[in-house]
Amino acid sequence: MRPSLCILTIFVSASLVLAGVGDSGKTAKNSDPPRPRPQQILPELMPPTNREEDSRDEEPVRPLPTIRYLASKEISFEFEITKLGTSNIEELQVWVTADNTKSWQLYAVSQEVLPVGRHKRSMILQEEAVVYGFTLVAKSKAGLLSRPLPRAGDLPDMRVESDVTPPTFRFKLPERDARSPDTFILGWTVHEKNLVEESFRIGYSRKKDGPWQEILEFREGAKAYAEAIAKQRYAWRIPTEVKEPVYLRLRAIDKAGNEGIAITPDPIWFDVTPPGIRLIEVAPTKSDRVKEKRFPEVRPASN
Repeated sequence: MRPSLCILTIFVSASLVLAGVGDSGKTAKNSDPPRPRPQQILPELMPPTNREEDSRDEEPVRPLPTIRYLASKEISFEFEITKLGTSNIEELQVWVTADNTKSWQLYAVSQEVLPVGRHKRSMILQEEAVVYGFTLVAKSKAGLLSRPLPRAGDLPDMRVESDVTPPTFRFKLPERDARSPDTFILGWTVHEKNLVEESFRIGYSRKKDGPWQEILEFREGAKAYAEAIAKQRYAWRIPTEVKEPVYLRLRAIDKAGNEGIAITPDPIWFDVTPPGIRLIEVAPTKSDRVKEKRFPEVRPASN
């Protein structure tokens, strides 16, 4: 085992990027895994030196770190130098994996002297909807490393995914429930792989800008809510106070905090009472009677 130089504790944060409802995020290409693009704060990638074979003690199998979903492509690393040797630190190396630890690449090298304490560095992720794993390695002027360089199969210190695209929804045309005359089936489509299901809400309002009354909202253990999210349809029993056409609104957030909203373009009638009519009598029209209103003629369609 190499002599230990320092211990790095890493934190990742990102500022929220506000965006309107848009298309689903881009996916990674099938070619080589995408690599983040550094800012000027971090120097350009330096050619990696030959990595010596290191002797590692057998470590217990650990699960991959939980993914942090960030609503920005610009992220900030916060790390801590906990101890130093007499030769101090010569450079800080940022290693990245974009293929679930199958391979690692040296992303950037920051050549600077760092004292004990907390520090921050920032970078820009080039691709959205790609899970990046990061590991920081510090190197002393004496050539000592804070940890062995990562190799295939090694777990990252932290995993992040940039998601700046809000969820997108689309309502389907409501249909009357044939089994229940006072119920309509609301249907919709969702385009979002990181949806927070507990945030899903459907509401109605007489005005397009609200206020909104909830139709479907999360309740712990509510079976109807879980089924509606899974099937993307909900049987809405129309309240008696809904006597005018109303707008429908669907809203939810993703794991990065982006909010998606869909509102029907026009108000919809949810009248559950069919009209009633009955024929009373049929009689000839007398010529001396006041002229009555006539039905428009309906002519048979020609072949």
